[in-house]
Amino acid sequence: MSMTNINKYTFVMNFRGGTYASQVDPVDLPAAVMPPSPLNGLENAWCTVAIVPSGFALINIVKTATS
Repeated sequence: MSMTNINKYTFVMNFRGGTYASQVDPVDLPAAVMPPSPLNGLENAWCTVAIVPSGFALINIVKTATS
């Protein structure tokens, strides 16, 4: 049986004292996300921020593989 890895992206967001996580397929990535910066010393991991009227969000993005 052949198994194929499907890449997903895991988003971990810290916002107003809470931590939120979500996984999305690459086709679902929102175009409005600011270009993320790579995290030093890591592969397939990035960080970006979102500033909205109600606060500041720190968003970490990790490319993950599922089978």
